[in-house]
Amino acid sequence: MKYIKLFFVLLSAGMLISCEKENEELSSDFSIAGYAQKGQFIKGSTIIVYALNNKLLATGESFPSTIKDDLGSFTISAKITAPYIELKAEGYYFIENTGETSTAPIYLNALVNSSQEKININLLTSLTSGRIKRLINEGKSFDAAKKQAEKELIDIFSFQQEDITLGFEKMNISEDGNSNAMLLAISCLIQERRNAGEVQKIISDISSEFEANGSLSEKLLNEIFDEYRQVSISDVVRNLVTYYDKNGIANFKIPPFYAMLDKEYSSGFHIISMGYNHVTSDSYDTDIQGGTKDYYAISYDDFVTESDVEWITADVKELCTNLYTLKINISPNTEVSSRTGHLYVKSKSGEILYTNTTKQRGHGQRIYIELDRILPRTRVFEDQDIVNINGSDYKLLYDSYFNKYYVELPKLDNGYGISNMPEMVVAGKNGDVLCATFTYNSETEEYINNIDDEIEIAKTLKSGLYDISIGKANGKTPCYAALKSGSGFDLPNPAKVLLKPSCSLLTLHFKNKDMSKITDVSKIEVEFGHDGFLAGEITTCMYPDQAMIDPSYVIPMDEYKNKSNKVLVHNTNKDDKMSFFVHPQTIQTFKCTAYDMNGSQLFQVTRDINIDLHRGSNTHLTIYISK
Repeated sequence: MKYIKLFFVLLSAGMLISCEKENEELSSDFSIAGYAQKGQFIKGSTIIVYALNNKLLATGESFPSTIKDDLGSFTISAKITAPYIELKAEGYYFIENTGETSTAPIYLNALVNSSQEKININLLTSLTSGRIKRLINEGKSFDAAKKQAEKELIDIFSFQQEDITLGFEKMNISEDGNSNAMLLAISCLIQERRNAGEVQKIISDISSEFEANGSLSEKLLNEIFDEYRQVSISDVVRNLVTYYDKNGIANFKIPPFYAMLDKEYSSGFHIISMGYNHVTSDSYDTDIQGGTKDYYAISYDDFVTESDVEWITADVKELCTNLYTLKINISPNTEVSSRTGHLYVKSKSGEILYTNTTKQRGHGQRIYIELDRILPRTRVFEDQDIVNINGSDYKLLYDSYFNKYYVELPKLDNGYGISNMPEMVVAGKNGDVLCATFTYNSETEEYINNIDDEIEIAKTLKSGLYDISIGKANGKTPCYAALKSGSGFDLPNPAKVLLKPSCSLLTLHFKNKDMSKITDVSKIEVEFGHDGFLAGEITTCMYPDQAMIDPSYVIPMDEYKNKSNKVLVHNTNKDDKMSFFVHPQTIQTFKCTAYDMNGSQLFQVTRDINIDLHRGSNTHLTIYISK
């Protein structure tokens, strides 16, 4: 019986001691694990745990540790005699916004109950620590103070309370869920366009203002949210994926922070990031060797991919919840021509959610062709126009991206000679694209052109009954250009070339001395001096300066075929003026015989005039007839 009494005495004494120790320091084994994150603190960063009493005052106990990997993880085990602890992290960290490591350390802390085994130190725990201490000093319990501080901060950042189910110390930017998404979204927002020192300052500013009354000034709010739209969701995703891959993390998570920053990304399908492509400098997005186009995509529903061509396929990989990689594979193109194909992302019901267009360069040479419109003003290219390249005709194709016309043809080592009037000008003989062959018919219809009646008189020659004036006319003339690579250099692909006038246009006006028009001229026969060239074929070097660039180049002599110094031109428009193409040369002697529709001679004029006909010039001669 006395042993029973003793037991109750001891039991009573224990209970008394327990009551006396209530709300005082308790002794227990202390073991916690967690992560330190702004982004992730790197390996070697320091962690110190401080013991706190019921009033959150330091007891003097502290337990140091270090971050054990580049994911920010840490563990601490010790004996602790306090109800609360404060964890402080100091170190360099990974920046999600840029993919870089901070250039300076920052300091974060967390205030928690010592009984917790998993504790994360992050931006939100740091922002609320001061506020929690303030509320406890005002009489709140720890749990009530923590709950209020967290609610107040969530309200400041305008997030839905019902979406947030975790306490701040349980949040982890490497895990799924809306709570973790909020942490990552705020971390990105605070970081954007700030270095580590600036991040530390704004954390201190927010903590200080928030501690006082659970709110922030308009000035500080503006400072935080000024960069809101600058946060690149695609960059953050790409940087995190790269970081996890680098550190060998296979089953990582990226919480849906994108939906927190942009409500558009809270449903549907979205392409948010593009990786490396074989991007070219023109309208093509893929070169002839093919390759891949890598994208990050958000999708809240299942989807499938389809292609309308065999040479485009797709690989889809789910990275984590709602986040995918979309790799588009493009096979090499062995054809001369370029090609276009499409990859479609479709819902299970067949709705097209996204279309990716691939324009792949062909195996040949693409040449963008433009006309020199200064002298003369030539008609711009139109659909169905034909150009002659090295003796073969090609239909011009239109590139809507650059608003230019082009051709695609096999690559040639000797280069390309290009003409806009194949019936008259083609590339020269023997594969020398620096030469061109011109054909002038001995009998031809007049060239109908848009001649300006308000012609500036450049020169006037008067003799007896006839006046001959030289001026400018507006009209299309044959143009030519060579595209040839220099020694040791390849032509760019695509290349571009400017066609320049290669012939002269001669326009004759017929007037009476009283300035009235002569309109009964049906045809004229024009004759130059005995050495003049008006009809036949001539092959001539268009680029004699090439010899200065390439000393090995020998300028070929002009070659003539069926050369004639005469041409018969019919007055197609039946008016007082006639135009026809003339090869560039110097006119020493000019003779013109005019006939009516019955073949009777109307007049004849012969003069020594010494006029130079240059490439691209439109020479205007007015002949005055005295009856």
